[in-house]
Amino acid sequence: MSDAWEVIECIMEGKVAAAVEARPTLTGRAYRPSSGTEGCSFDDAWCDHCARDAEYRNGGPDADPAKGCQIIADVFCFDINDEKYPKEWVYGHDGRPCCTAFTTDPTKPLRCDKTPDLFSVDVGEISGD
Repeated sequence: MSDAWEVIECIMEGKVAAAVEARPTLTGRAYRPSSGTEGCSFDDAWCDHCARDAEYRNGGPDADPAKGCQIIADVFCFDINDEKYPKEWVYGHDGRPCCTAFTTDPTKPLRCDKTPDLFSVDVGEISGD
């Protein structure tokens, strides 16, 4: 690695991977990010595209916190072993962290509808089906 930015990028890639890394043995168990960086990565992947927090997220500096997602607030307030810790943040069926209350925010799709497909190949062609 030639400079400090490459080192930082390498570390960040690892942290982001931790937020989406499959852990099949934890399927169905409560999820709590192990660090702020992992939490930000989870937020980027889930909360930032969810309609539940959209009104607060888009409200600017004067946004009413009561309009925000209560799940996010409760994750910060309660320990993972507390009965009030959100049941929605879990390791999903594939062993990856997810929010079961996720609802797509139509103003922030996961994929830009203006981005064309790079390849127009039928999946059946690739798999041989």
